[in-house]
Amino acid sequence: VKIFSIIANFMNYRLFSQYHIDIQKLIRIATPIGLAQLAQTGMGTVDVIMAGRVSSADVSGVGIGASIWLPLVLFAQGLLLALPPTISYLNGSGQRHRIAHQVRQGLWISFLLMIPLALIIYHNDFILQFMNMDAHMADVTMNYLRAMVWGLPAYLLLINFRCLNDGIAKTKPAMVITFIGLMLNIPLNYMFIYGKFGAPALGGVGCGVATAIVNWAMAILMITYSAKNYNERSLKVFEKIIEKPDIKTLKKLTALGLPIAIALCSEVSLFALSSLLLSPLGADVVASHQIALNTSAVAFMFPMSIAMAATILVAQELGNHAPQKAKIMAHTAIILGLIAASVLALVIW
Repeated sequence: VKIFSIIANFMNYRLFSQYHIDIQKLIRIATPIGLAQLAQTGMGTVDVIMAGRVSSADVSGVGIGASIWLPLVLFAQGLLLALPPTISYLNGSGQRHRIAHQVRQGLWISFLLMIPLALIIYHNDFILQFMNMDAHMADVTMNYLRAMVWGLPAYLLLINFRCLNDGIAKTKPAMVITFIGLMLNIPLNYMFIYGKFGAPALGGVGCGVATAIVNWAMAILMITYSAKNYNERSLKVFEKIIEKPDIKTLKKLTALGLPIAIALCSEVSLFALSSLLLSPLGADVVASHQIALNTSAVAFMFPMSIAMAATILVAQELGNHAPQKAKIMAHTAIILGLIAASVLALVIW
């Protein structure tokens, strides 16, 4: 009933002009976010395509490895996604001087999460032992994840500073940097999967090595941009990079980020679990599932980017003490999300 009420308001001519302006704002913020997410997903697609040219066991090993990796890192990313609305609220309410503190506390969240996540990912054999997997496929999965774990600190740093930029509505840098990462991922995959330019031929494991290097490259680019960009220099984030953990701020960020983290982790785990359950059925079945999963992951990025843009803009309006505008923005995002989901469903069908 509520959804139909929102749609009815949307069709109301008097309100349409306001919705039209908000749609433009949402699209302007969501497009770079969506393209960045698409490029990030594209790296996984490139891994599947290039590892698939070695063998179905290699692509299946990469797929199962990704099914273990993604829920864990998306849980961490979900916690850090408390930063954009917090930063956007402070930016909108004229409290820019408090943004640097939030970013530094985000670094503590990254550090505290990194240790248990790295241990689980590196010692992935305790998960794999419960699956009746082909020996080669299990070996590819284990070593792929052990290569990926070296890029985990970089990935969390990248997300932390991407959240800073998203929070102040600077979404284009992440898009450009992620596309650079995608372009870098292809030759690095070529090197490490097939053993070119003097590199060892690692098969599917080479995807993990390439991704770890790409994560560090993207993190360095994002941090450099944040340090050099004029708008962010005034925030003085890098004036004192390390500060003591602030329990009050960490509690606030965790309270906001934990539901996001659990939701993201659960959504991805639903599909990731399928890959793990299918593993005893052989490499061909897992590889086929992984291709289908990549298609759905690409489709998911569009409504997700609208949601992330809505989070930033709603928080900004609340910071401006304009709850009615925030409500209209939220309704606009629901309408736009429904349109995007309907179009994508039709395309996939």
